[in-house]
Amino acid sequence: MAQAKQIQNFPVERSVGMVDVNISTKIELFISCKSLPSKDVLSKSDPFAVLSMKDVATGRLKELGRTEIIKNDPNPTFKKQFLMDYHFEEIQEMTISVYDSDSSSSDLSEHDYVGGISFSLGNLVAAASQTLTQPLKKSDGSTRSNAVCTVRCEEISGEQGTVHLSVAGEKLEKKDLFGKSDPFLQIFRVREDNTWVQVHQTEWIAKTLDPRWQPFAISLTTLCNGDVRRPLLIKCFDHDDNSAPDLIGEVQTSLLEILESKEKRFVLRMPNHPKPDKRQKERGTIIFNKAELVKEFSFLDYIGGGMQVGMMVAVDFTGSNGDPAHPNSLHYRGGGAPNAYQQAIGAIGNIVLQYDTDKNVPVWGFGGKVNGRVDHCFPLTFNPNQIEVKGVEGVLDVYNKSFKNVLLSGPTYFSEVIRTVTSIAAQPYSLNLQHYSILLLLTDGVFNDMKETVAAIVDASDKPLSIIIVGVGDADFSQMKALDGDEKGLSSNGKKAARDMVQFVPFNKFKNEHVSNLASETLAEVPSQVLSFMKMHKIAPLRRQGGMAPPAFGAQPLSPPPY
Repeated sequence: MAQAKQIQNFPVERSVGMVDVNISTKIELFISCKSLPSKDVLSKSDPFAVLSMKDVATGRLKELGRTEIIKNDPNPTFKKQFLMDYHFEEIQEMTISVYDSDSSSSDLSEHDYVGGISFSLGNLVAAASQTLTQPLKKSDGSTRSNAVCTVRCEEISGEQGTVHLSVAGEKLEKKDLFGKSDPFLQIFRVREDNTWVQVHQTEWIAKTLDPRWQPFAISLTTLCNGDVRRPLLIKCFDHDDNSAPDLIGEVQTSLLEILESKEKRFVLRMPNHPKPDKRQKERGTIIFNKAELVKEFSFLDYIGGGMQVGMMVAVDFTGSNGDPAHPNSLHYRGGGAPNAYQQAIGAIGNIVLQYDTDKNVPVWGFGGKVNGRVDHCFPLTFNPNQIEVKGVEGVLDVYNKSFKNVLLSGPTYFSEVIRTVTSIAAQPYSLNLQHYSILLLLTDGVFNDMKETVAAIVDASDKPLSIIIVGVGDADFSQMKALDGDEKGLSSNGKKAARDMVQFVPFNKFKNEHVSNLASETLAEVPSQVLSFMKMHKIAPLRRQGGMAPPAFGAQPLSPPPY
């Protein structure tokens, strides 16, 4: 093949991966009601709904919007849709309040309150069919007979993925007087205003009329903004060192047409040539030797499909925490305010357990002396046959009671807890049995088994597990930052970690902020860690209830969106 040269100022599109790492996801909420009571004496109610979200720091409700008013309808399905940013790492508490419209005033006190429901976005996206139905409650908290409100959500996204293309030219028109052409391609997509924007350019290949350009990958969003039917314009030019390139020919098509074409051959013409008889003349052929769409899945695809997210907790009981009876201890539970361990358990647990159906949480301690012996992984229930407790309340309960049965001791070892958790997380996993575990490991500082801990993390890195380390107190946490692996990947005995699955956050970084900020930063990487695991094992999401099964990972022929 003739020498390939890169055109200056027009870099080749870089290959992109299969994982959508966007933590924030756009969703739409839809609201409907049934069996609303009549609040008017002589007619049915004229309902409308108000959507609000609670401010985590202040606890106050902030109105996000209102639906339209539907006249005389006790079973309204509101057309108004609410666009929202969904964040896995946050608790987003929502309220829907239903009113009977009595005037044109925007003041809600001028309308009759029918009832309301409360829910979290996490519970909604994890629910079957991503739909929740709840009875309407009156202002006094009592249930209004038979009246219910239903809210459902849908993710807002175009088809996502990576397009892999390998393109060649055949019998291109010669543009140089004393030699062959030096051809290259430019690809454009049409904008909403019907103008064209360039999205890719190949290298130019010297002295050939039958070029084969280097294969390339481009995101579906970049190529066609996620719309496979959006028009694409492919132009073929002859490169010139000392002047503007000469247009050889062009063809308008779409990604859908390219993928569905059997021969994948497209004739170049000059449709804008000033001479009408020249416009239909063939100027060569563009051939797509490879055209594949590799499907990308979002975190919500897995959550909506029914993947279970479970939490496990491990608490540091080493002596460096200080005597639990003393106010300076990190484990001190007096004074009326929760300590850092309790705050972290509540903030993170209340988010993760939104996605856990049974809310059973295994809880361990490490570094404490139990029955006269130092133990580096003991169940905080002190019952090896029952290591799980129910929800955040259960975790806090066994933590508070544990000091009757354990003495703070040491040294601090992490590896045994991590290997124990890994053995649980590694239970049978398949396309039809999807689960993912998050270990919340709470510790006060330096640990003494760095080599063994790194080895345990490396061995766990191909399992459906994320490890969240929260550093409590003012100790030197440099070892924890090394475990995080963001700057340098972990390796042990020549074996590299398969992926990044550890996140470390020092609690005191947020001591002057609301504890929700701790949870946000601590859980921020979890969605991308989940997706990297799924990509590694080529696991597609489960089918959503009532929907089609999504395609498997890998190159896919184009098909309608799976949901």
